[in-house]
Amino acid sequence: RILHDGIIEATEDFSSIYCIGSGGYGTVYKAALPTGQMYGFCSHPKHSFLVYEFLERGSLKMVLSNNEQAKELDWKRRLNIVKGLANALSYMHHDRSQPIYNSSRHF
Repeated sequence: RILHDGIIEATEDFSSIYCIGSGGYGTVYKAALPTGQMYGFCSHPKHSFLVYEFLERGSLKMVLSNNEQAKELDWKRRLNIVKGLANALSYMHHDRSQPIYNSSRHF
């Protein structure tokens, strides 16, 4: 409930001034939470959302398509990104009593 209320407050009830784009599952907002907490999720009857850290450089695709930025992202860092994504997907699918990711869904 605290995370939900903090998100509503930080985005001024999902005001368009905080909208930075659209993702596969909906609108993407950028806001600083009052608690400073950056990670979590909320499954609420009115809103469902994930909270994660904003990456200034944009998507991984954008970084890899820029030769200068791609050089900074060495193979060790790339491997750590893949490991982090695998851990996140595993958590969302297996480590929750009610999974928030369903692998049977086809994209």
